[in-house]
Amino acid sequence: MVFRATRLTGQIQTPTGPQTIRLSAEEIDPIVQWKVKPADESVTSDTSANIDSDLAGFILKASQLYAIEGYLFYIQNTGDLQVIFDATAAPQSSAWTLLATDGNEVTETDHLPNIESGKILNNITDNLDASLQLSGIIQTHATDDAVLNFLWAQGSSSANATTLRAGSWIRVTQLDIVS
Repeated sequence: MVFRATRLTGQIQTPTGPQTIRLSAEEIDPIVQWKVKPADESVTSDTSANIDSDLAGFILKASQLYAIEGYLFYIQNTGDLQVIFDATAAPQSSAWTLLATDGNEVTETDHLPNIESGKILNNITDNLDASLQLSGIIQTHATDDAVLNFLWAQGSSSANATTLRAGSWIRVTQLDIVS
């Protein structure tokens, strides 16, 4: 049997001819998990960070090392966006770095020594398309598997919407630990 996979579709060669099947990214490569936001999502008058319905649910195995990368597109009318990661089992160690732009220039950079440290981006010009590039690393709990979720909200409550745009993505990759 020959298996050839490209992105989210695959083809299996059988005795009766090729059969096309649809596969998730995790079925193609279980070491790399991708999440992509299919539609815009807006928040108004809310500073309580909630789990994103599309950019969450990354399965992390115990005692493993993972790289986290992502690119988020957003527009806000409040001047800020709050972002945070949460793991269901406390990691042994973690850190992440972010780079924010307001469409014209880099407006903020930061390094957070813990993946579960939240960040409010407050140097964004209102009503501009903005982006947030993030990268990080997490050494998972020694004995417990975990689920990693991305959460977000407004940094300051406003009746004007903060919108996370379609096409925003996060990728989590399991890395080999070589002793």
